[in-house]
Amino acid sequence: MAEPWSAVPEWIAKAEGDWEALEILLTRNSPGLRDAVVFHAQQCVEKLLKARLIHLIRGTSGTGGVG
Repeated sequence: MAEPWSAVPEWIAKAEGDWEALEILLTRNSPGLRDAVVFHAQQCVEKLLKARLIHLIRGTSGTGGVG
């Protein structure tokens, strides 16, 4: 089984995809797309937080030091 922190770059790439979708939707300047923009913004932040948490856990697991 792969180490959990090996997924960090994957989560960041997924977040970047959400950000790209958000930017594309914003260029449409359509009030009907606001919910989709907010959805992708939330997803982007959630994935970046997940990557950061995995990174922080990696820094403290098994080392005994501060991550």
